[in-house]
Amino acid sequence: MKNKQKYIVIMLAGIILNIGLYWIAHVLHLPAWLDTVGTVFF
Repeated sequence: MKNKQKYIVIMLAGIILNIGLYWIAHVLHLPAWLDTVGTVFF
């Protein structure tokens, strides 16, 4: 069960970082944001 909890925490941290960094890139009008799976958002 401990490994499953660690996996969930890492997944949530990745999602939060991805959304947070995308938001920062959007607010600062950066040209693009490359997310963790390689998708580019303009």
